[in-house]
Amino acid sequence: MTESFQSNHSFDLLRSELMSRSYDEELVVSLNRSGYGCTKLLPMPGQAPKTVIVDHLYGNKMFSGLFDIDLFLENLGGQKVIEKAPSYRTYQVGSREELVAILADLARTNYVTQGLMSFRGQTEEYKIRRAIPNPYRSGENGDELSILPGAYRQPPGQYTFDSEIKDNRMELMSLGANNPFAYDPMRIQQHYLSGTRGLDVTFDIDVALFFATHKFSQKPNGKSTYFPVPDGTHQGVIYGFVFRDPPVRRSEFEIKKFDLFKDNEPTRILRQVCGLPLIGEHERNMAICDIDFIAYLNSDYRVEGALPAEQLFPPPADDPFYQYALKKKRDLESRECNTLKGLVEYEF
Repeated sequence: MTESFQSNHSFDLLRSELMSRSYDEELVVSLNRSGYGCTKLLPMPGQAPKTVIVDHLYGNKMFSGLFDIDLFLENLGGQKVIEKAPSYRTYQVGSREELVAILADLARTNYVTQGLMSFRGQTEEYKIRRAIPNPYRSGENGDELSILPGAYRQPPGQYTFDSEIKDNRMELMSLGANNPFAYDPMRIQQHYLSGTRGLDVTFDIDVALFFATHKFSQKPNGKSTYFPVPDGTHQGVIYGFVFRDPPVRRSEFEIKKFDLFKDNEPTRILRQVCGLPLIGEHERNMAICDIDFIAYLNSDYRVEGALPAEQLFPPPADDPFYQYALKKKRDLESRECNTLKGLVEYEF
């Protein structure tokens, strides 16, 4: 289980501030479970430190993660209103050509040329709901757009900050990664095993399109696959990001080589033109603050010229690491050890 926010300084300060304003314990606990705390902003010379509410879903992202404490509480009580975030730039697209036209915008062309634009494709959009939603980022019904790394996702229902963070590093140890906190093992865990605290993005729009138009599924034989979304039922979405603070540049984040897996190169990761910016526990949904555009696929989206699944998920013969990992898994199974049970086996 994660360490409860109730024991950290941010929450202690939140409780102290709310108790001094005569708010009851029920509100304090509800704010805590929703991920809110307090912090003190460094003052300008000659000024006293300013105590603000911090939303640990968005960290120190101004407007999204930091609020004047009195304004936040008055908004919560209905006395004042915190203005909502501006709407995202959204598009409906019916083909790859229409999506490429969006990228032909002068500003986006510059972002792509400079390696500042990355993408994420999903077969549908996800929302989360907390007991106390973010007043700036939530919609009228209280839902908040969710682009969470795998380690921070939770089953449907109310999202809380006292739920388990999924991060099984024992799998990596079974593959000989003696330092599971290093960057290379995290990349391996993300793409071959289970979700991490890294956010999967790609610098190739066609890779994002594949994941927006193909669903993950398990076959009766236990193998996994990606199958095309049936015609007329598309609900896919493409997010275009320009991460600014901190920046995510292709020159620094695109995964092109591995230091720890030189003999068994993970071809799958290279084929998907991946980046994996790490997202901290106290900023876990910050990616939505750096969305440049959202493209929603029409239900009758034309899937033409899509990348084949075998290209993005090459078979063992074309992926030395995958071949090595499968062999290791079989060896462990023969010794009745299942520490690599999370290794996904694909069949197309």
